[in-house]
Amino acid sequence: GEAVYVDDLPVPSDCLWAAFVGSKVPKGRIISVDFSEALLLPGVFGYFDYRDCVTRVAEKQIPSSNAYKIFTSGKATAVGHCIGIVVAETTAV
Repeated sequence: GEAVYVDDLPVPSDCLWAAFVGSKVPKGRIISVDFSEALLLPGVFGYFDYRDCVTRVAEKQIPSSNAYKIFTSGKATAVGHCIGIVVAETTAV
C-alpha cells in the first residue's frame, strides 16, 4: 500500500485556513493583543484565543476545560508560544 498524507487530499472549496500567532519574546507577560489590523484584511474571518475557548467550554460547546490549553492566557514562556490564531480564506493572508 501507499501512505496517504493530509497534504495529498483535495482541499474543499469552502476551506478556511488558520495561522498561529506566536510570541516574539522568549519570556514575557501578555497584556493585550491588537489584532484589529488583521481583521481589516480581505478574506480574514477572525482572530481566536483562549478567551473564545473558555466561553465555549462554559457553554458546553467544547467538552473539556483542557481544550483551551493550546493557547497561552497571560504568560509567554518561549518564542513562538501560541497566543491565538487568525482564520482566513487563504494562507496568503
